[in-house]
Amino acid sequence: MSDESTKEKGSIEHAVNRLELDIDGAVLKPHELMAQLMDLRGSVTISDFLLEPDVPPDAQPSHPASVKALAASVFADVRESLTFSIENAYRPRYRLPTADRAWAVLKRTQVLDSYIKGSRVDRKAALKSASRLIWAPFGEFIETRLKRARFALRDLREELTGLLIGLGEASADVERLDYALRTAIEAETTKFYQRIGYWANVEFTKALADALNELPQVADSDAFSIGFNETGWLGTIFGDAMELVVSVTEHEIGQIINLIENAIKASKD
Repeated sequence: MSDESTKEKGSIEHAVNRLELDIDGAVLKPHELMAQLMDLRGSVTISDFLLEPDVPPDAQPSHPASVKALAASVFADVRESLTFSIENAYRPRYRLPTADRAWAVLKRTQVLDSYIKGSRVDRKAALKSASRLIWAPFGEFIETRLKRARFALRDLREELTGLLIGLGEASADVERLDYALRTAIEAETTKFYQRIGYWANVEFTKALADALNELPQVADSDAFSIGFNETGWLGTIFGDAMELVVSVTEHEIGQIINLIENAIKASKD
């Protein structure tokens, strides 16, 4: 998903690719995966925690039910907000380009002329410029949805600190370790998630080029709109990107759920 293909593959991507090559024979070793996900700052964070664990802040006694209730409320809000934005993405309120607007950009950037009488070099340059302009609102939509969901869950995680520590000393240890691990891998995982938008932009450019190649020389926005809509090739690419956003969100929800369950379990041992 990244244009930095000449550099080392991203840690999560590398791990996923390795597993995909031989799913049956691959053995996932947590310590190896963690090492791949941590940059220098993350390694220092973990080292500091192991050498001298954070002292938990003071907290009032809490109850597992209150922890679960708070989390469930935020999870519901995040999911509802994400679902609403996906279901209404093509409505005017989000101002995503319509086929007419995209067609106007193609004309203004000389893409259509280059496909009729331009060279391959001219066509490629014009297409790159037009693609960037047309896709920008879609990319911003994807990035905004992902950021809002992650920020809401990050705020929840911070709010849970006192409640989890309030469950007891063992729960506090679980909370502090989780905090250290999250901090250690945050930079690399964020970089990986940001590749969603880049990947979708690349796929959009390819699909746009294919769509223009298939159009007759005498065509208008009506012909172009057959694919450039919610149920056409545009909708497929945009939908796949938003599915990744949902997957990331559910993954981070799952992490918080695991933290809560383990903290509650530790409080009872």
